[in-house]
Amino acid sequence: MHRAGDIITLAVVLVMFVLISIAVIPDSGDSQPMVSIRTPDAQYLYPLDQDRTVEVEGLEGISIIMIQGGKARFVESPCENKTCLQTEVSHSGQYAACLPNGIMLSITGSIEGGEIDEVAF
Repeated sequence: MHRAGDIITLAVVLVMFVLISIAVIPDSGDSQPMVSIRTPDAQYLYPLDQDRTVEVEGLEGISIIMIQGGKARFVESPCENKTCLQTEVSHSGQYAACLPNGIMLSITGSIEGGEIDEVAF
């Protein structure tokens, strides 16, 4: 025979299991792809399918990021080596960073027609 305390404990454990499962299970891939821009002080999200130019303040000054044609990239940055200007991102999981300026941009969400490339193997 079960005591009331046992039943309550079991119910709480089941509810916690369901809540944790919902939080941990990734989305179904229906989310809109977004450009995530992280600076030392903030994070900004912009739709990948809306063209725009964004200025963000970093550790060394202002970096300019262009979102255009389903791609995002640095177009100006105050860093010395300008390596960040050579990379563009367009697929979920890709990222580009200006390390001296402390700015990172990446793509989050899913992209229709996304494919697995050789890096996944």
